[in-house]
Amino acid sequence: KKKLKRMNSLSLLFLFCCVLAVFSIPAPADQPWTGTWNDSEESGGYGGVFHICESDRPESNQRDDIYGSYSELGITIGVRSGNGSQYIGRWYEGGGKHIACRRGNFELTLSSDQQSFTGWYDCIDDDSGERFDWNESKVDDDIPTTIECAYLDQNDTPRGSWSGATFVGELDICYPEDDNWEGSYYYFVDDDYQTPATEGREEGEIWEDSRICSGFFYEENAAGTSLYFHLRDGTLGNYFALAIPDDEGTDDDTGLRIQYYGDGTHGTAYWHNDDDSGGGCDRYESITYEFS
Repeated sequence: KKKLKRMNSLSLLFLFCCVLAVFSIPAPADQPWTGTWNDSEESGGYGGVFHICESDRPESNQRDDIYGSYSELGITIGVRSGNGSQYIGRWYEGGGKHIACRRGNFELTLSSDQQSFTGWYDCIDDDSGERFDWNESKVDDDIPTTIECAYLDQNDTPRGSWSGATFVGELDICYPEDDNWEGSYYYFVDDDYQTPATEGREEGEIWEDSRICSGFFYEENAAGTSLYFHLRDGTLGNYFALAIPDDEGTDDDTGLRIQYYGDGTHGTAYWHNDDDSGGGCDRYESITYEFS
């Protein structure tokens, strides 16, 4: 979520999106949260949609039973409470420690007709304890896919070696310290591979019992926020947003202004696991960005 309205821009995607063809299945009556909701700027959102999935068959070790993803920028994890009328949990976005208000807590309550909710969210790094309104309406009752609602695996983490699910590329993620991660990747944007591969590196913080990596990516001609999360189908999800230098300064320490797009679409990439080594994390360590 964001405390201040940030700039909108046209989407500039540098990875292919994963497109799934699925049949629409309405959510059962006992899963009123399941479906698609607005993610409005009026409530600190980004102008896209907010997909939510509820677990119908909880796993034996499951800590949470409801998951969500909004505007291809952030994810939510939590539990149902109050006979299912409340959604209480945590939210996460890319950027790690370099941008303020990248994660926090929330509490949402359904309306009597189950077609809207009201509630609040906060920012974990805001010492004032201020809460911000989060109120949205439902736009579709169909069940989103595991990928659409970012349904996390209960134990597996992004650490390891990965290959592109819908494009040619390789990614390595390592956890050199308990609370930090680093990675490197390359990908091709053309099917004929005539254009040289784009190379990049990443670094950031580890959250949610190591299941979420939030930070920044750096390429020769691009930089921005990155968020990785391990889905229960074995896929690694990645949301990213490009950034531009900000000479006038920002309310954080990046020296960059993140491009949040008004149409609610952003960069997405999905990866399949190769192995658990993560041996090439320092492959492109020469690519750097100096924070202001």
